[in-house]
Amino acid sequence: MSINTQTDAYKPHRELKEHEILMKNKVLDYSSPNSTILDIGCADGLFISEVAKELPKALVTGIDISSKLIAAANAKECQNCSFLVEDAEKFEPNKKFDLIIASGILSVFDNFELILNQWTSWLENTGRLIIFGRFNSSDVDVKVSFRNNYKKSDWEGGLTSYSIQTIGRFLDHLGLGYEFSKFIFSGDLPKSEDPIRTYTVKTEDGEKLVVNGANLIAEHFFLTINR
Repeated sequence: MSINTQTDAYKPHRELKEHEILMKNKVLDYSSPNSTILDIGCADGLFISEVAKELPKALVTGIDISSKLIAAANAKECQNCSFLVEDAEKFEPNKKFDLIIASGILSVFDNFELILNQWTSWLENTGRLIIFGRFNSSDVDVKVSFRNNYKKSDWEGGLTSYSIQTIGRFLDHLGLGYEFSKFIFSGDLPKSEDPIRTYTVKTEDGEKLVVNGANLIAEHFFLTINR
């Protein structure tokens, strides 16, 4: 696993991001009042706390490898939430989940087969796994390591992009149902002082591209996997 330490996006009192609002709607559509829900890489816990407000009888768990972010999550008032410092590769849940969420985290891992096998094994028989993140619509897999000198970081990951065809072939092999849906930002993402953060630019023909200081253009998709 390549660790991504770029956590500055999670500021106190922030609002839900555009993709988080869409993810929330998907979660609520797929949930029942008593669902068991796991948020892998829950960061500051804002997203899953907002979900929990809509599902007060659900049992909600959030895990993240960052103790700093979990401390921020535990500071939130969420009566039916449990936030834990856990490595998503080594976590051993003591129950199955009706719904698992993994937003912006699959691209951190060098071995997606191992991770998807693991995450889908945590689902109930009729459970769903919803992933949001970078995927490539062309059948090319790209593994990326970067060093953010602005932050004086070591080499790390988080910008890897697996093709939707590669992921699809693997899920077909596992006998799992799945659906990709492309996400396109409706608004504009301003350029940040930190160059690794993504921002949007418009081409001459009006197309909007998501780029960052690593000279990468990113496509984003929601991936829903059904057991």
